Amino acid sequence: MSEINSSYEPNEIPEVAQETPGIGVQDIVALLNIVDVVTRRGAFRAEELSSVGAIYDKVAAFLKASGAITTAEEDTADTTQSEGNDQ
Repeated sequence: MSEINSSYEPNEIPEVAQETPGIGVQDIVALLNIVDVVTRRGAFRAEELSSVGAIYDKVAAFLKASGAITTAEEDTADTTQSEGNDQ
């Protein structure tokens, strides 16, 4: 017969390495693009637009300062957004 390993504790849970959730600049760029798309599709009510726009501007300024987006990329997004409003 084999010996039983007496060092095993039945309630002992082995430690599993877990990654810490994180967010990167590319995730923030993606969020900015999502806001742009849903705004063009009319997903926000009129009374929500000022707060959405304020956050959009704040995030865009952060991304420009970090170098994640350039002014040309932002201008393209603004042009695309304003073209949809010329109805």
